Amino acid sequence: MRIARLTAAITLLIPALLTTSAQARSPACPGTGTDAAVDSPVEIDAATACPAALPRLTIAYAPVVDGTVTLQDREPLGGAPSEHDDIRFLPNGSASHVVFGGRTYTLLNVHYHGPAEHRFAGQDFAPLEAHLVHELAGPAQGYLVLSVMINARRDDWSEHDDLLREPPSTVGATKRVHGVSLAALVPPPGRRTFYRYTGSLTTPEYDKPVTWIVFRQPGSATPRHVKDVRELWDEHGNKRALQDNPIPPNIYRH
Repeated sequence: MRIARLTAAITLLIPALLTTSAQARSPACPGTGTDAAVDSPVEIDAATACPAALPRLTIAYAPVVDGTVTLQDREPLGGAPSEHDDIRFLPNGSASHVVFGGRTYTLLNVHYHGPAEHRFAGQDFAPLEAHLVHELAGPAQGYLVLSVMINARRDDWSEHDDLLREPPSTVGATKRVHGVSLAALVPPPGRRTFYRYTGSLTTPEYDKPVTWIVFRQPGSATPRHVKDVRELWDEHGNKRALQDNPIPPNIYRH
């Protein structure tokens, strides 16, 4: 009888110890940061991100689209490309969108920053970062940006290469592109682990709020095309520096 009681007590104790140990290793969620919009970009520390199963992200893009690639010109206008300018793809039509948290966001553009603006803690900045910018459908203001780090890989042509090859070299210049698969610009289903926080746009007027979804899985482009884009700017590129927010954002892992 005493052995049976002891065995039962141990059986009850082990799950409790495992739960306590797991809680000790898990970050305090939602953390000591804020869910209000901060200034972007920020550094993302996967070790302190809060696990979050919801809300789910649904990507509903047209299979293929045509559009225009431009060297976007922002103030100061003209002259050499400034830190606020970027290589930007403007897709035709407005059918492509994402749904997150019960809200629908329509795709506006895809543009690139080099070096990357966000950074994972303990890692170098990626050579490029792609931003797929979506605007909240309806009267309320809000944005959602899908962020993909772009690494340079030889002999690994991707859909990003279709947008980055032979980029316009004069601010305001454009070129037509055809048959772009928007879905191929982001990680495929099953590999869409991402980190989420609420921030701002990274170009003037730095509008808020922006739901940032930064994918863990990087994309790629050939070294030549990465080089062609980076050489449009000086060594500082067209990135906004990491922002030192007084209260850091809560970052969630999906």
